[in-house]
Amino acid sequence: YEMLTKAIQTDVIDEEDSENTMLYFYMATLCGSYVNQGYNEYVNEGERCFRKVIEFREKNFDQNSQDLADVYLEYANFCKDIEAYDKATEYCQKAASIYRNHYGEYSYHMLQCTSTNALILSESGHNPEAIDMYRGIIQKAEQISNYPPTDLCRDYQNFADILEHADSYDEAAIYYVKAITLVKQVFAEDSPNLAQLYLDYATCLMGKEDYPKAIQNLKKLEQFIENDSLLERVMEHKLGTCYCLLNDYPEGVKHFLNAAKLCEQNQNGSTDIGYIAVDLCIAYRKMGEKNLADKYKQAALKTTEQYPDDEELRAYVHTLETSAPEN
Repeated sequence: YEMLTKAIQTDVIDEEDSENTMLYFYMATLCGSYVNQGYNEYVNEGERCFRKVIEFREKNFDQNSQDLADVYLEYANFCKDIEAYDKATEYCQKAASIYRNHYGEYSYHMLQCTSTNALILSESGHNPEAIDMYRGIIQKAEQISNYPPTDLCRDYQNFADILEHADSYDEAAIYYVKAITLVKQVFAEDSPNLAQLYLDYATCLMGKEDYPKAIQNLKKLEQFIENDSLLERVMEHKLGTCYCLLNDYPEGVKHFLNAAKLCEQNQNGSTDIGYIAVDLCIAYRKMGEKNLADKYKQAALKTTEQYPDDEELRAYVHTLETSAPEN
């Protein structure tokens, strides 16, 4: 990111040059990757760079150009990740129209567009349609002899995510295992590509109430957390939740406190401290530590005052008011 920033600052004199525009494309896709991982501080830079690339290619390229379709699809995925679903659908359709003319309805490129459409449907609350659409993608992908295995890894993971979001935990677990197995075959046993898979698989296992196995997969993330405080915080928070659900409240509190400390050390994920404070309050109540429970209840309430528009956080904190301490 730093190197691209320097390159753009150096070459910004001529933004009409196609080589310089590629720098914006690289930066846009990098920001899109960061946003997909939860680093929302890169949204504005990603939007700025995508707009520059799209405007340049629409002005200088043939309207049926694959390069134009490629940036449309990248931007559609970016819009999906920032929950701009109407715009995501619009640009996905633009990409599909070009790919269809070049490669036909049942091509690899059209499968990519269908995948993005399915993810848009899932994330905007249309899970049955998304599941049907992605099941068809998997069937087609597995039948294409030269289908890139890296893309099949992605498709298994996407399908598992959609199933998990629809609470179809048993089938989701099957595809998480398929994705993990294939990633190890294609890349390596310690590939960084496994980090998100282990995290998502653990979340799925929590849905299945298999907390010991979820803990096993969460602990596999320890090899990937160096220089990734967001991943480490999520891992610690989920570990704390699992231990508390196994009635091991002291161990749960230990992990919640680790997660809270990471929140304090980093600026990203500032509202997360509210959720962690609620969980700490409940755990301390279970342990009979009234003073500590009250301390974290107040911390949770303070967070809602700092972020009054976060209805989801407010509802989570409200559970402390509606449930008796012994519950």
